[in-house]
Amino acid sequence: MSSDDRAIQEFSRSNQSLATAEVASNRALAEVQASMVIAKRFPRDETSAFGAIIKACKRKTLARPRCTHTRAADRRSQVHRSGSRKS
Repeated sequence: MSSDDRAIQEFSRSNQSLATAEVASNRALAEVQASMVIAKRFPRDETSAFGAIIKACKRKTLARPRCTHTRAADRRSQVHRSGSRKS
């Protein structure tokens, strides 16, 4: 392989790296621009959000303890958040 061939391959690799970086940069820029358009089109309604949170907090099911599967050898047993075993 001649030195010219090596130089061409090196140039090709660096060109590919630059193209990949440019694509990633353009994609990130497009995502930010899209987010800004959506934010301007649909502004936050803090009063409505606060009301929805308060309403959700009044639900009894929100406070009910959930059962989760353990990662122990016996995966069929369940443990309450309080730590008591449930068969």
